[in-house]
Amino acid sequence: MEMLAQTRDQDPEKSGRILRVMIEASRAIGSQGVVEGQYREVLSSGHVEEVGKTSEKMEGEIYACSAACGAMLGGGGEDEIDKLRSYGLNVGKIVGFLQRRDGEEDNVETMKRVEETKDLAIKELRFFKGDKVEAMYSLIDACVGLNHVYI
Repeated sequence: MEMLAQTRDQDPEKSGRILRVMIEASRAIGSQGVVEGQYREVLSSGHVEEVGKTSEKMEGEIYACSAACGAMLGGGGEDEIDKLRSYGLNVGKIVGFLQRRDGEEDNVETMKRVEETKDLAIKELRFFKGDKVEAMYSLIDACVGLNHVYI
């Protein structure tokens, strides 16, 4: 936050983007994001629904923030920002689900959720075209240990 706040660029458009990034990051790490996720994790019984909510708030919000901030700083429009935020949220949820598995390699319910969430992330990427989108597809594969071609 300090680095963003110290940006000396006088361009009002860039200043507006930086302010949006600061707001996005504050929300993701604050009481609506990671802090809530930590609270949920303490209270969690390990049921897949609770794991999903915890993963959404912890990893999901951070990944969503990262993707949305990248779009904001890159000059993306509202549709691009929203789709990348949703993509990031879903990739983060996948990471959270996989990190919180109860030790069983083939936990059927968890893996079902991972596949559903993966499909949601892929759906958001269909809006984008070009070579760079392949890297975003590969991030999903890296999370679940797969190697598919989507385009």
